[in-house]
Amino acid sequence: MTAKELDWLEREDLGDVTVIRVKELHKLDEADARQLHDIISNAVLAAGRSRIVLNLAPVDWLPSVSLANLVQLDRKAQKAKGRLVLCCLSSMITHLLGVTHLTPMFFICADEAAAVQSFAKAE
Repeated sequence: MTAKELDWLEREDLGDVTVIRVKELHKLDEADARQLHDIISNAVLAAGRSRIVLNLAPVDWLPSVSLANLVQLDRKAQKAKGRLVLCCLSSMITHLLGVTHLTPMFFICADEAAAVQSFAKAE
């Protein structure tokens, strides 16, 4: 993460896959969305880690800026020969991605283990 680790985010590197977990936060506001974007973009992608799992288990709402940020992060990861995998989505987030027609743009897994494993299958 950064020198000032956020108490609502956790990062773990599992081999060449970086897992970012949102924890204990139910609604991301626009400031949180920007911080999440900056952490993934600056701390993860800039460090050459392009295989990213984003675990959104406790999140039940995303502002529209978050959706745009997720699309942008996935594109950056793909440019770096990786991808962004979303996992542990609430029914509300799943619905939000569906009504905005963004579901096909993302690789989505039911749980974190499947998300991490998805990179092994892609090789």
